[in-house]
Amino acid sequence: MAPSRDFQSEPQHFQSEPQRKTSDEAASSPFQNTLHSNIINPESPRDTLPAIQREFWESFLEIPMYQQIAKDDKDFYEGLEKAGFKSDFGEDGSGLHVRMTRRAGGYYINAGASELITGGQIKVKSGLGVQEMRPSSVVFTDGSEVKADLIVYATGYKNMKEFIAMLISPEVADKVGFVWGLGSDTHSDPGPWARELKNMWKPLVQPNLWLTGGVFMFNRQMSRFLAIQLKARMENISTPVFWPEEQTILQALSLDK
Repeated sequence: MAPSRDFQSEPQHFQSEPQRKTSDEAASSPFQNTLHSNIINPESPRDTLPAIQREFWESFLEIPMYQQIAKDDKDFYEGLEKAGFKSDFGEDGSGLHVRMTRRAGGYYINAGASELITGGQIKVKSGLGVQEMRPSSVVFTDGSEVKADLIVYATGYKNMKEFIAMLISPEVADKVGFVWGLGSDTHSDPGPWARELKNMWKPLVQPNLWLTGGVFMFNRQMSRFLAIQLKARMENISTPVFWPEEQTILQALSLDK
């Protein structure tokens, strides 16, 4: 299987992409082919796939699929590694879907940039931080300096708990606890096991606060369930908070640990 090559290349432009951590890289075409083959009706709407494939979100079922992807696209990943782009399939090899569910980040589905990296049009500096910003350049922690016409801050994701602290108050953020993740006790997804996605599209311990997030696909699906729960509250129908005792444990945890 070959990675998707639907992109326009402009090799005369030099770009540098600093990479702090490894990413879960998936070539679009083989990823879709391996994931969907013999599993679902190919005519199914793409925004309903997570519900159809929920049994495949269990890590022990995902691992063989990503092992096959790594085998089929060995040259693809070796090219990225040679160019300095570090990638992996997660702490336990369970890949994109599980990582997305655990931490809502740390992955990229190739749409052409990978070929620009392996072809040398995009340069990558891995495992470095930014030491200094200058008017027309960036100095990295290894002392190297890269001239730049434009600097884009691609700093990654923070847990939504931090945004609750900024938008509402730290007290409400601590009361709600971590948002997203399953409690898998992996990077950015501390335990205990929560049995379902934490604090998303459902009643919270903080009254009158509801959270939605993720890509449009998730929001198209889950906004309907959130609306039904809001309507139920308005009609005085019981909509209890699931597993409220988890909040006491989550309040003691921090992404900085």
